[in-house]
Amino acid sequence: MAKQFLVWFWIVLLIIIHTTDMELTRHYIGESWEKEGFPIMSLSIKNFGINISLWLSRIAMYSFMYFCLLYSHRYSVRIFLIMITILYWMAMLSWFFTLGIVAFPWATW
Repeated sequence: MAKQFLVWFWIVLLIIIHTTDMELTRHYIGESWEKEGFPIMSLSIKNFGINISLWLSRIAMYSFMYFCLLYSHRYSVRIFLIMITILYWMAMLSWFFTLGIVAFPWATW
């Protein structure tokens, strides 16, 4: 039971960060593929446009989540899910600070 809770917890965190990333990408990047920092997404936006690229990203991410749920009984899959989620959050935090979405209250310079 605790293993399933752990898997669902990390999947919910992954859904939150991916949804936020896709909305910010649509809003701030749009069709300007040169602004995208992730090479695969940049190439996808260049070749297919922003809307199809967002759907391709969703398909890839939800397929990954389904794979994680399907094989959640394996320790290696749970660790992989946790590491992917942590890396995604760390990569997005810098963008959140740059956009001013997240700011330290004591950092007013």
